[in-house]
Amino acid sequence: MFPTLTLSKAYKLEVQVFERTESLFMTAWIPITFTNLVLIYLIVITCEKELLSIKKTITAALLSFPIIYIALYPKDIYEVFDFLPLTNAFVLGLAFIYMPIIILVELI
Repeated sequence: MFPTLTLSKAYKLEVQVFERTESLFMTAWIPITFTNLVLIYLIVITCEKELLSIKKTITAALLSFPIIYIALYPKDIYEVFDFLPLTNAFVLGLAFIYMPIIILVELI
């Protein structure tokens, strides 16, 4: 399921400083992943503020909260794949219904 973690389990160090290499890998991987997610969230909020002309950051953050809640809904990878057709339908609805409305409002 996680190929990089599987690879870290397969790799053996000559020096027995760490019992398992995956602990060393996880020490770096968790902060890097969290930092990337926070940076992406900040970019989304900044783009929402620019596109929708919102003055307060908290308003833009609250607008993106439902998207994050939906993303955290699946419990494992199998639920993600079960949830995928609904997500695809939602994105298609946004692309063909919501975006033309926004374009028309901008043109007016």
